[in-house]
Amino acid sequence: MKVEYDKQSKPKSTKKNTKRKRRKALRPAFFVILSLFVISVLTVLSLTVFFEVERVNVSGESIYSQEAVINSAGIKDGHNLLRLNNNKISDKLEKGLPYIKEAVVTKAFPNAVNINIVPVVEFAVIETNGKLVTVDEKFKALSIEDNRREDLIFIKGVSANSVVLGETVTITDREQQNILTELIKLANDSELRVTAFDVTSTVAVSALLEDKIYVSFGSRNYLQNKINHLKAMLPTVNKDIESKIYLESWTLENKKTSVIYEEITQHIAHFYGNLEKNN
Repeated sequence: MKVEYDKQSKPKSTKKNTKRKRRKALRPAFFVILSLFVISVLTVLSLTVFFEVERVNVSGESIYSQEAVINSAGIKDGHNLLRLNNNKISDKLEKGLPYIKEAVVTKAFPNAVNINIVPVVEFAVIETNGKLVTVDEKFKALSIEDNRREDLIFIKGVSANSVVLGETVTITDREQQNILTELIKLANDSELRVTAFDVTSTVAVSALLEDKIYVSFGSRNYLQNKINHLKAMLPTVNKDIESKIYLESWTLENKKTSVIYEEITQHIAHFYGNLEKNN
């Protein structure tokens, strides 16, 4: 059998195969580049054209109007949802509008933002640096008062840095801070309403209960024990008569405490006298 060999056929076939291999090799790279291009375009569109804010929904209880909340949040129509930082908006609201305890910000795609407001609860008015400052239980500064608020606990003589509304009041005396932490528990747990604390001196801490019972704790020594002892005593105290309770000398070995029924006008003047003069 005669077989003829065409010298030109093999090179041509090799060239075709090489081109096919090159095309196959380039296909994955082409699709990768195309995918990256599409992703880039979609990303740019998402950050510029898509997901523009069209409405802001405000819910929850608040002394502030919806307009005030939205303005403080700094969210405007046309802002891009993807560019908004929920935590920064929450922080801005909680500091800019002090009577907001917590602002929960969520995005509702494609074009809305939801803000749920948790209101702060006023706890006390503290006297510090010549100012009367309303605070919550964590000592977040809420407002500056002109007069003592009789519906809130009055805390006299707090050592603190300068007050910034919307931020926590920093108590500079650590011992005073520890005392206040324990006294706040008394205020929350006592069957009688605490009307005032005096922490001006950490070795001469005192309190008024319903402006009828004067309590002298003395220093912080055994303070929690003294508070527990006071709570146990209160049911036996005549609430209709002004009285004094002295706990300065209370120790684990000496737990006896007596109630002295007499006027506490002088002590009330000590707590509130300067305030009345200023007014």
